[in-house]
Amino acid sequence: RLGDRFGGGSGDGFGGRFGVVAAERRGAPARQRTLRAMIDWSWELLTPSERIVLRRLAVQRDGCDPAAAEAVCAGDGVRPGEVLGLVSRLVDRSLVVMAEGPDGPRYRLLESVAAYALERLDEAEDLAATRARHLRHYLALAETAEPRLRDGGQRAWLARLDAEAANLRAALEEAPPADAARLA
Repeated sequence: RLGDRFGGGSGDGFGGRFGVVAAERRGAPARQRTLRAMIDWSWELLTPSERIVLRRLAVQRDGCDPAAAEAVCAGDGVRPGEVLGLVSRLVDRSLVVMAEGPDGPRYRLLESVAAYALERLDEAEDLAATRARHLRHYLALAETAEPRLRDGGQRAWLARLDAEAANLRAALEEAPPADAARLA
């Protein structure tokens, strides 16, 4: 459920944190309506491909590296080679934040933008497919890392897995039992 990610269900499908933003229908103060209006306005300025990528980035927890962005955001309307250019445009529009991680750039969404994008992902009926791509990517990462945790590159792989801990947990939570066992 969408509400599980953002602090519990308030019954509106958004969860606690974004429920405040969605509260404009319930006579919320102007400052709360303004946040929703600002995100709506920014959304309307996006191209269809930018909207797809922003929606799909919302399944990433605590950010992602470029490889994860491509793996999760490509498909059905966005070619793999387009993803990073689209992410860069979203960074330029201040909808995605870029920071340096242990292995290079990482992209993340502010919580309010992530909640909004996750709502849009659900509306587009793309949530299950995007979560499936997310699971496949992080399952492959874990399987690649596993044998390298016992050799000379152990420290680098531990740092990488640490950076991806939130995404690995999210993938584990969403995984069917057989994939959860492989991921664990």
